[in-house]
Amino acid sequence: RIWSLNIETNMDSAIILTYNAYQIAKESGDIKSMGRAISYRAIFYDMEGKADSSIFLFHQAIKIQEAINDTAGLVKTYNNMGVFHIGQFQYSKAEIYYKKSYQNAMLLEDYGGAAKALMNMGDIELHIKGNNKGLEYYAEAEKLYLIKGDTAQLASIWASYAQVYYN
Repeated sequence: RIWSLNIETNMDSAIILTYNAYQIAKESGDIKSMGRAISYRAIFYDMEGKADSSIFLFHQAIKIQEAINDTAGLVKTYNNMGVFHIGQFQYSKAEIYYKKSYQNAMLLEDYGGAAKALMNMGDIELHIKGNNKGLEYYAEAEKLYLIKGDTAQLASIWASYAQVYYN
């Protein structure tokens, strides 16, 4: 509760909290948590518009997560790298990271993570490239959410479909 309050009211606090989380993880030798804390700090730097710091930290997190085979951490970090690159209008780079997120999620049978990556790839295809290949990504994401039994997420897919057909 305190964590979300600080993030909502003061981004500097969020950055400090993730830095502190990194320091605590480092002191205790928890390398996995170090990588994840760095990744979260990169997100907050991105939200602050500090792209250079953000991309540097994302690459640091990936280096750690790859070294220790933190596949679950990589799923999230790769997806967030995709989001970062969308914000920088670097769509081909975003697509690369979404694909990496998808591949790692499938290795873990993390169907929710894989579906999220597919939705993001679908959005690039439909809204940036202007082709209907995105509908194929949406359909595949729908199947994965159903495997997971996550019917709540189906609403986001259906909203995306509706947006395509509305336009």
